[in-house]
Parts: sequence; structure tokens; C-alpha cells
Amino acid sequence: MSVYFNEALSKAAVRDDGYLSAWLSKGNDGTWMVDDTSLRETLTYLVGAA
Repeated sequence: MSVYFNEALSKAAVRDDGYLSAWLSKGNDGTWMVDDTSLRETLTYLVGAA
């Protein structure tokens, strides 16, 4: 997955005033999960892609 992410970033007009963040939540089994909506919004802001 990181290869595809790095490839997408290398082709995108990345804003230099942005940052990447996303909400996390801890599930009942103790694992952490990324909130899809917050990640999508951040990627849209940062690189114009979701």
C-alpha cells in the first residue's frame, strides 16, 4: 500500500502548507482503526485526491 501512496504523492501537486492527519478509534478488541471519512477529507485537502 505504501508504494501506491508514495507513487500517488509523487504525481500530485502537494500543498506545502498541509499535513496528513486522520481520526483513529479503538475497537472493542483493542485494535486501532482509521476513520475513513476523516482520512478521505484529509487526502482531498492535501493532494486533491480521495
